[in-house]
Amino acid sequence: MQSRQKHPRMPRPIASLVADALALRGYAQSDAALRRQQAWEISCGPMLAGMSRATEISRGVMTVIVGSSMAMQEISLQKETLLQRIRQELPEQKIRDLRLRVGRLD
Repeated sequence: MQSRQKHPRMPRPIASLVADALALRGYAQSDAALRRQQAWEISCGPMLAGMSRATEISRGVMTVIVGSSMAMQEISLQKETLLQRIRQELPEQKIRDLRLRVGRLD
């Protein structure tokens, strides 16, 4: 009976191990959420940022929760300008639209 020759495994880079561990624990998602919210705040300014929160990006559509219908109207009026700014802040996301919903900002 012939024994199979084992090939030694190459060690993995520590950066790869850390990235895998963060993804397993969900920290990568919270980092993405933080980056998304920061980009939203930069794009819309402190007044609108205090009345709204970017929650997710799916298929090029960023969902934004607003605290009141008044805030929703204000953001709607500035939608095209906000889209241009958010595209500059998050070019890798290829955001094509904003979806606004009234809800709790928690």
